[in-house]
Amino acid sequence: MSAMSAIGIVYFGSILASIGNINDGYRFVKLAKNIVQRFGYKDVAGEVLFMSTHTIGYVEPIQSTLECYLEGYTAALEAGDTTSACLNLLSYCNNLFWSGTSLGYTKNKYDELAHFTKKHNLTSLEFVIRNNMVEKLFEMGDVNRTPVSDGLHEDILRIKNPFSAKMFHISNAMIAFMNRDIDNTLTSMEKYFDFDLEMWILLNFIAAIRFFIGLISFWVYRRTNDRKWYERGSQSKEAMRKWAESSKWNCLQKFILLEAEDHFCNKRYERAKESYDDAIMFSRQHKFINDEAIACELAGYFLFEVGETASSIDYIIQAHEKYHKWGAIGKASVMFQYFQSISTVKLPVGIEPPVSREFSSGNRNSSMTTLKARQKAQT
Repeated sequence: MSAMSAIGIVYFGSILASIGNINDGYRFVKLAKNIVQRFGYKDVAGEVLFMSTHTIGYVEPIQSTLECYLEGYTAALEAGDTTSACLNLLSYCNNLFWSGTSLGYTKNKYDELAHFTKKHNLTSLEFVIRNNMVEKLFEMGDVNRTPVSDGLHEDILRIKNPFSAKMFHISNAMIAFMNRDIDNTLTSMEKYFDFDLEMWILLNFIAAIRFFIGLISFWVYRRTNDRKWYERGSQSKEAMRKWAESSKWNCLQKFILLEAEDHFCNKRYERAKESYDDAIMFSRQHKFINDEAIACELAGYFLFEVGETASSIDYIIQAHEKYHKWGAIGKASVMFQYFQSISTVKLPVGIEPPVSREFSSGNRNSSMTTLKARQKAQT
């Protein structure tokens, strides 16, 4: 048994997981990790921990992977392997984001990662380490600005890194989707699908990206009635179903939310309501405040579109609370603006939307007072 044995085993396990054999892949990556720890193969420890933890995250709670990536980062630094150190730190930051860790803390860690990358001249990873969703969800100000500068896009083309380019387009698509910007969503998604490139090495990206592809695809289908988008959404839902079988903690609420969007597309409204509520419940139980926020948001949009405005407002307020608690200040502002737009609709006599503590705090207090007065006058 040698250090190269651990490397071979961990890559083999990762490939097994990437083609759908998650349980066997998990066994092999755990074996590789144990070999490194038992025999003290420090030179490859960073790389093995980096690769193994991707697959482990498809079985164990994603929150538990954070310590593994930090362990890999430390081991790689001690061995002088700055590339593996950077990749472990990148994965740590990504999983902070996808696990719903406070965006303020997550943003600081991404900043530290960017500093590490520049210090060690790892320019090929410069775009990959940027998580523009963190910036857009966290920042105050104009949430509808172009997600990424043209200059950065030119840099991607200059370094000719197709993985970075593909991540660039899906990042833009997710941001546009969160802004409910159909045109930019479509443009970025079509560019994303132009890349025939599998990303099996970074397994921890795939489930999160698939989740958003599904949400985006079902939404675009309802807006365009283009069947190819429904098929893309269905494919993402089925992939998430499989991942939920191996890790209910990480993926069950995502699968159920995709199922709710599918029901919405097919006008199965009662089943959609149940699925939205289940997605919210499991997100809360599994401690994914980010998933809970988007589930509340999409439930609110659904209820408004089917004519249940009063119920919609309740879910939109819940979405605002969750985004605000997560630290997504910019996104919380979008929810407040949407609340303003739909709360001007005349409601049945005696019905008034609830007002959350966050909505009525700080500089939003006067706005909420005005909205309440307007609704009372309408009724």
